[in-house]
Amino acid sequence: VIGYGVRGHTPRLCRRSISGILLIHWVEYAPMTTLKIATYNIHKGLSYFNRRVVLHELRERLRELDADIVFLQEVQGAHTRHGERFHNYPDGAQHDYIAEEVWPHSVYGRNSVYEAGHHGNAILSRFPILQSFNTDVSAHRFESRGLLHCEIELPGQQNATGLPSVHCLCVHFGLFAKGRRSQAGALIDYVRKEIPAGAPLIIAGDFNDWNNQLSKTLANELRMHDVFHMHGGHLARSFPSRMPLLRLDRIYVRGFEVLNSNVHTGGNWQRLSDHAALSTQLEMIASNVHLVDENRLKLLQNGAAYFPQLCADIDAARHSIYLETYIYAADESGRLIADALRRAAARGVVVRMLLDGYGSAELPPAWVDELRAAKVEVQWFRREISPFTLRRNRMRRLRRLHRKLVVLDGDVAFVGGINVVNDVTAKDGFSFPRLDYAVRVQGVVAGEIQTTMRHLWGMVSWANFRRRGEDIRRFIIERAKPKPAQSITLVLRDNLRHRHDIEDAYLDAIAAARNELIIANAYFLPGRVFRLALVQAAQRGVRVMLLLQGKIEYRVQHFATHALYDQLLAAGIEIYEYQPGYLHAKVAVVDGQWTTVGSSNIDPFSLLLAREANLAVQDAGFAGELRASLMAAIANDALRVGDGYGVSRSWHDRLVARVSYGIVRLLIGLLGYGRSI
Repeated sequence: VIGYGVRGHTPRLCRRSISGILLIHWVEYAPMTTLKIATYNIHKGLSYFNRRVVLHELRERLRELDADIVFLQEVQGAHTRHGERFHNYPDGAQHDYIAEEVWPHSVYGRNSVYEAGHHGNAILSRFPILQSFNTDVSAHRFESRGLLHCEIELPGQQNATGLPSVHCLCVHFGLFAKGRRSQAGALIDYVRKEIPAGAPLIIAGDFNDWNNQLSKTLANELRMHDVFHMHGGHLARSFPSRMPLLRLDRIYVRGFEVLNSNVHTGGNWQRLSDHAALSTQLEMIASNVHLVDENRLKLLQNGAAYFPQLCADIDAARHSIYLETYIYAADESGRLIADALRRAAARGVVVRMLLDGYGSAELPPAWVDELRAAKVEVQWFRREISPFTLRRNRMRRLRRLHRKLVVLDGDVAFVGGINVVNDVTAKDGFSFPRLDYAVRVQGVVAGEIQTTMRHLWGMVSWANFRRRGEDIRRFIIERAKPKPAQSITLVLRDNLRHRHDIEDAYLDAIAAARNELIIANAYFLPGRVFRLALVQAAQRGVRVMLLLQGKIEYRVQHFATHALYDQLLAAGIEIYEYQPGYLHAKVAVVDGQWTTVGSSNIDPFSLLLAREANLAVQDAGFAGELRASLMAAIANDALRVGDGYGVSRSWHDRLVARVSYGIVRLLIGLLGYGRSI
């Protein structure tokens, strides 16, 4: 079934693999509503210095914009003297006159009342207005200001809250800085209290923000951004309209992508209002896509969601594709991605694939030759494996490329724990896929990921030509630069400048937890510092839940994890073991706000030896989606380990756990990391 929004959407054809069966199906992206928005301070429908009525011309100009929703400021609701002074002054409220026959739904919020009448804000809409509220935010008695709030129904659409609506706020702030600060605080408090956190929101109007203090505040407090800044990198100049110099009028949005934005001055717009009109074309982001710091995030669970999306993005790539993976299997999923990469290379896209020499060791040479013949560049990360050698470089040989990263055109990237391998294979003996996650990122963070991948590609290229050692180390140290704090952070683990970054990110998040901490990790064998952080969190009242591997995949590591259960359970930590299949996830959610998704397990091999990549996100909407998925897995697919777990085990099980833990500690000790575990 192909569904359409207000202005429709286009489905895309893609192929995918499920349990070894290659299927062709339509991949449908959730329809996004396209809206055209306009905002205008109409100066009470009068020209400069109130010399003539311009309401008739103003109405025609607004109708030419063909906007779906119009935000108006300084709208005259009533005035008993204008009709006497101007022979062509229309009867009734100005917003009704403008909306007539074009915008069937309109509301007016009275702000300033005086002897001859009153004026305020208005919102005109093509779509039904479900409810409206007008709130007084006046800072003092000399300036009357208000917030006009409407919830507008959008036909056939559902937003992030499951409701087919968008919230709109029309504002007109005061002239003085102290009053504007007060009104900005009232606006933020109102939004937090009255509008659901995940609901699409538009705030437009005349903010009188002479020194541009508001944009940073709204971005930090409400995750809202100005459409002109999102589209062109700077705010719109809108005052005075004859020669716009000041950026007073704004359109802030949340839950939308900006298609275009325009300032309307000159020509037929001259000599109407002292402000210029602004308009923008918006596209509502699907409910499963989260806008964070102007990046679009989409959570993908398992290969059934990951591979079709990756296939579609590879087919859309135009310039470059970088792919890193630990395991690349010669199965249906591997063939699916290989075919897409060959198609991209055939149309001139630069395609570079970096495979781990151990994890992808079983990939047949014929597959690699086939890709290279199609002009796909393939390199190997450390093909030599010598784990038990006594040579001095034994530790270096154990360092693996465990990252699962893809970046396309520097604009779209994938970060997670999903390898290029079928979710379910015959040798597993399960009918249920591995539980795993990845994140699709579109925005500036994708460019950062591409830079990281290009650096490693260059390093491996040097290594393959025997240009190793200090030259490579100096190259990375000189090129690596600290990133500023933001809501999305790419956290890496390597053996140069980022040895402990992922573990430190976890520890910082655990230390900051106040209510709830959920960790889902396939191979869980944390060191003493990490375990102590979990115990301390539980002791200060945080609900700590661990979703761990319930099926035996690697015996020594599996039973070594069991040796930690007694300590964790005694601290009040809840432990759940995933049952339907293998758990391969490496994710966490803290207080419904902070999340991490990536490739790093919480064990010595990931935290001390492998190259890893995690994405850390500070966003309630994204965290809520991941938390809901994990809680569903805990409730439906996991068994809780009881408080009497240690007592109920036989002496044999306890012995196996202790011996396994000792073996792991011995191996780590031989590598020089004995104190870490």
